[in-house]
Order: sequence, then structure tokens, then C-alpha cells
Amino acid sequence: MKLRRVVLLNLIAAVLLAAGGPAQAAEPLDGLFTAAAAPDAVSWMIGAQGYETLAAALSAAVSGDTIDAVCADATPIPGGGTATVSNLTIELNGCTAGPGSPFLTVSSNDVTVMGPGVIDGWTGSANNTDPGIKILSGDNFMLDSAEVRRWADGVELAGSVTSFKIGSSWIHSNTDAGLQVDSGVTLGGVVTIEGNLFKSNGGNGIQHDGIGTLPAEYNSWGDPDGPASLTGGDGIGGAVDADPFTYAEFFMDVEPNTLGVERRVLAGTRFNVALKADAVRLYGLAFRFTYDPAVLTLNNTTFPSPWSGRCWGSGGGGAVSYYCYLTGPSAWTATAGTIAFFTFTPNVLLGQNPLTTYFDISVLEMETNASAIGAQKVFVNNAGYNAPSAPQRDITDTDDGRIIIIDREVISRCDPEWAWATTSEMATVCLYVQDVVGLYGADFELSFPGMVGIASVVDEDGGMDGVQILPDTTWIPSGWVTHFNWADNTTGYLHYANYGLFPAPAIHDSGPVACMRFQATTPGEFYMTFSRTDLSTRDGFAIPNTPHACRVSFYDPTAVTISRFFARPLPDAIRVKWETAQEIDNLGFNLYRSTTRAGAKTKLNAELIPSKVPPGSPFGARYTWTDGTVVPGQGYFYWLEDVGVSGDTTMHGPAKARATP
Repeated sequence: MKLRRVVLLNLIAAVLLAAGGPAQAAEPLDGLFTAAAAPDAVSWMIGAQGYETLAAALSAAVSGDTIDAVCADATPIPGGGTATVSNLTIELNGCTAGPGSPFLTVSSNDVTVMGPGVIDGWTGSANNTDPGIKILSGDNFMLDSAEVRRWADGVELAGSVTSFKIGSSWIHSNTDAGLQVDSGVTLGGVVTIEGNLFKSNGGNGIQHDGIGTLPAEYNSWGDPDGPASLTGGDGIGGAVDADPFTYAEFFMDVEPNTLGVERRVLAGTRFNVALKADAVRLYGLAFRFTYDPAVLTLNNTTFPSPWSGRCWGSGGGGAVSYYCYLTGPSAWTATAGTIAFFTFTPNVLLGQNPLTTYFDISVLEMETNASAIGAQKVFVNNAGYNAPSAPQRDITDTDDGRIIIIDREVISRCDPEWAWATTSEMATVCLYVQDVVGLYGADFELSFPGMVGIASVVDEDGGMDGVQILPDTTWIPSGWVTHFNWADNTTGYLHYANYGLFPAPAIHDSGPVACMRFQATTPGEFYMTFSRTDLSTRDGFAIPNTPHACRVSFYDPTAVTISRFFARPLPDAIRVKWETAQEIDNLGFNLYRSTTRAGAKTKLNAELIPSKVPPGSPFGARYTWTDGTVVPGQGYFYWLEDVGVSGDTTMHGPAKARATP
């Protein structure tokens, strides 16, 4: 039909010219024109024919047509029109269309609006007072992969239909509801509302005033607590089945277990960062982040459960990119759950001390995304979909975690400085020298009496008297000899010394001298302090160095897992919050306070703060305590103690805050 109309227009013009009629070309009918005639006005295309408005394209369309949006930039192209012909597809093709009044009215069967693209109701000063899409009648309507914003309602169902689908769409910032089902409307057939994000609408995300129950499972609502949340997100009104719902928010934790966004590290010292997520019912995810390879070297990537063995990709050269998916029926729900750990070494850059470098999580959907079971889309809440849950979680900027690198004097320490393991595992601690030049001898003595009754040093050489630790052979070159190697498990003491013999080379930079393994007998932790750190050069001169104490912790794998523990000042008070990832056989908590890290701790609660989950539950909960007994201007340290049903306790913290003056 389109071709016949074009031919007809040309024939009319030719007849008029032949008859001595007007010499100008015939005016196009119903807004129809060729792209060559008015190329700047083309906003919609059916095949090779262009139209100024969506209304014109809809008037010309026949069953089976696809109407394609045409745009050069984000400037909105004209919307508005009624679909009266069945079996039509409107492809947005990444364009912004609107406003129109509404953008589209549907009164025919089998109409599909396909993204990507934006249906925008902004009038220049306010939201449009009409819905973005208004469905009067017609079966098998589908809206897929589009953004619908700034209308009275995003989508309004004003008439009863059979089979209806909204999927993978971001419906937000509308004056009233994201999806409005009017009174008396009946939805029959297959109704699918899945994989969408309803967020920042003035009314409910979905308002169902129609007949029956509206299925709306596996949608996101801008909050990890879902549509019933009291802390944010869009709610639901009427009989809407929104459970199960989904949520995803990715962020870098540069100080694992403290949810830090900034960390100071020593040049040449390895450190871990973690990619974490607040997640509800995730089954798959992908991520990509970048770093400066001139400043940082990626050493290792580790995926904990449930992502261990379920991720594929690569890291190095300034970028880390992986995709992951689970198998089986169980999806992933976590608060500040760890997707992966990344071990980095900061390179020493002379003349740049200190040096700040950044991690940047990609917001491109093809690189950073999430999905629920059945490959349903889950929008990454902080990837540009209006405000994130907290300002520091915004990954649309280039600062998703800062590392401040400082070049310092030689350090004698443990590697890691805090080692932890479950009571069924071994914790390994290495004696480590950092940033040294010309090292030819090292003599260490350490004291750790707190170990007694908690763990013991493993004997690495049963053929010799006493307990021997394991000399390093990766950094220490051949030609070095061990002079002392003796650990005492009855008192918590270690003496280890080695030195080079000519012509063995001297050692530069950083590395381990020897390593010891601890086997736990019970949960607990202890500190190790250096009483001697004698480093020397080939000619016997001492190398000044600074010792750092270290810590070893063992925990029961079935105990309480604290995912967040922090304190924030309020007027005349300090609010302490903590979250648990799991509480297995936990009775509750005690909260302690001190004005110094090493000072005496005062218990704040008269009665045990009871657990919010039943005994044996693998789930966690959120807790808040307001300390109203603070002195303005005073800094405080807080410790959290969990108490198990068998009476065992574990201390966590400290969290620190200063009372508002």
C-alpha cells in the first residue's frame, strides 16, 4: 500500500504537468513524504518512507509493519498517535520520543513497543498530564527494554485486555503510578510483568485498581527490601503479587570487612580490595572495572562461595572483567556480599608521594549487569538509575574506590598483618621485610603469649628438636643460611634468624623471610609483637626499620557473620548499627564502649540484645542501638560481642565515632 500511494502521488504530479497545470510537486497526504524531500523532518520510518510524527506513521501503517524511530541525538522526536491497526511494532532504536498526549494510545491487537529508547513526557517545565502509554483495548500488548519517565502514569491500562507484557523496562519519575490499572479492568490470558525497575514514581510503582490479582514477580523497586520497604523504593497498591522481587547494587570495598571507600597503603605492600553487592535473588552477574596499571599490579583474583568456579573472564593490564552465573535452584541474596577479592601491589613511583589512584566500575550495561533465575533482568540500582542507596555507592563517576600510596621507611612485619581462618583451617603468617635495600641478615624475635590455649605453631621439620617454622625460598636466595629457628608453644615465642654467605647476593625490595602455620584448638585471636628486628647489610651496618605488630584470628564457621558494623554521630547521641549475614545458634549481642582503642570497655546494654532470627537460622538481620550517654566532642570506640546458645562469645570491632560538639 505504501508503494502504491507514492506511485499515485507521482502520477498525479506528472498528469498536472502534462496538462499545463501547476508546476509544483503535489503535497504529500497524511504527513507522508520521502526522505529526500524533507530529510530534517524525518522522525519515524516505515520501510523507506519517512514521517514527521508518530501519528502520521500510525495512520499510514498496515498490519505487519514496523515503525522505526530515527534520531541523530537525544533531542526528543514527536510522539503521539493511536494504534488502530493490529500486528504493529514500534522500534525506539535508542531514541528519545515524546511527549505526545499520550505518546501512544493502543486500541488494536498485537502492538509491541521495543527499546532500547526513552519515552519522555517532559513538557519543558513539568511532567505531561497524560500517561506515557494508554491502552484502551487490544490483546497481546508488549513493552520491552524501554525507559518511561515524566508522565502522569508511565503506563495506564484503561480497558480490559487479554495477554499483556512489560519486561526489562525502567519506569520512573512519573507523577503518579509507574503502571496504573484502572477500576473495572480485567486482564486475561498471559500477563507478564517481570525484569523491570519501578523507581522514584510519585505514587506506587504499580497501582492495581482492576479485577483480580496482578502478577508482578521478579521486578526491582529501588530498595533491597522490595515494594513493602519503608526506607525507599516504589510501593504497590491493590492486589499485586510482587514477591519474589529482586535487587542489585555493586560497589568496591577497598578495605574489606570495613566497607571502606578509601585506603592508605605502603608502596610495595600487597593489599586486598573486594567487589561487593547488596543483592536479592541474583542468579547471574557481570562486571568490569578499571585501574591504573602504571600504579597498581593485579596479583590474584579469588571468588568465594557461591561464585567460586562459576565466573569466567580475566584481569590485568588495567582492567578486570568477568561474567558469572549459578546453577541449581538457589539464587544469591546478600548484604554487602563479596563477589570477588582482588590482590594488588602498589608500584613505587619516585617523586610522587603520596599518590592517589582510583578504581572505576563500568556502568555500560553490556559490561556490568545482573539477572535473576530464568535470565530475568535485574537493574543495577546504582548504575545511573536515579539515586543510589548512598552517595558513595554511585558508580557513574570515576571514583569508585581510592587507594593512597605512601612510600615509607623499611618495615618489619607479618604478611598478612591480620591473618584469619576457621578453626578447621590453618592460618599462615610470614615474617616479612618491606622496602629494604642491601639486606644481608635478618634476626627476629616475636612474642605471642595470647596464642596459648587458642592455637599452636605447626612443626615443619619433625626430624629436629623443638618446633621449626618454614624458611622461605622464594625471596631469600640460595646461599643464605638459617641461624636460629625455634618456636615455643608453651609460652608463645619465636626466634628466627638467617643471613647470607659470600658470594650470595644481597636482597632488595620486599619479601618473606620465613613462614609459620598455626593450627587452632578453639576460636579466638591473639597478637604477635616483635621484640627484635635486627636487619643488617653485607658489611654489618644496621638497617633502621619499624616493626608492626600483627594479629591472628580463628573463628567458628558456624558462628555469627557480621557484614557491617559502624557508628555515626547524631545530635547529642551516637547511633551504632550492625548487620549480620548469618546467625547460627546465636542468642544475641552485647555492646561495649571505650574512649580509647586500648581502654577499658563498658557494656552499654543492661539486658542481652536478642537475636532477630530463630536458633539455627542461616539468615541475618539488621540492628540499631542509640547511645545517648555521650559527651559532645568526645571520640568513642564500640565493640560488638555475639553470644551463642552454648555460651561462646566473639568480639567484633571496633567501630569509631566522635560525638557532635
